[in-house]
Amino acid sequence: VEKGENEIAPPYLEEALRVKYLINDSQGVAESNMALGNLFLNTKNYKTSKEYFTKSYEHFVQSNAKDGIVVSLIGLGKNAFGENNIPEAEKLLTDAYDTSLTLKRKGWVIKSSEALYDFYRQTKNFEKAYYFQETYRSLLDSVYSVENSQSISILHSRIEGEKKQSEIK
Repeated sequence: VEKGENEIAPPYLEEALRVKYLINDSQGVAESNMALGNLFLNTKNYKTSKEYFTKSYEHFVQSNAKDGIVVSLIGLGKNAFGENNIPEAEKLLTDAYDTSLTLKRKGWVIKSSEALYDFYRQTKNFEKAYYFQETYRSLLDSVYSVENSQSISILHSRIEGEKKQSEIK
């Protein structure tokens, strides 16, 4: 989000949050809180960011929505790091990573390992930074490899289909 958007977005997101409360959309409330948490994290307004991420985290825990828990923990961890609360940031980001592993979802493992890589790189714990960078990159490579294999397979099928069509003609 660009700086101008950061200044324009809060009233719209807060209105969306208000509407979600009015229509009793608890999932929408949690997601709106998370969006506001990210917005205020981007502007380094850590106190307000933490309030919104905490609300989204509490909702996701209550509804046992593990995906939302992972994202909220990453936001809270980045927020704690911004507030220079290094032990809390490490705990939250590690919790996000561990939760993502239990979910067995590559996308969340990628996001949480990237967050831990950034954290350890910035705190100059290069051994752990290297580990999480390798985890992040190898998972990312495997996702791209699968996507590329699927694309090649689709292209190969199209070519074979076109060959058969031209043989028929």
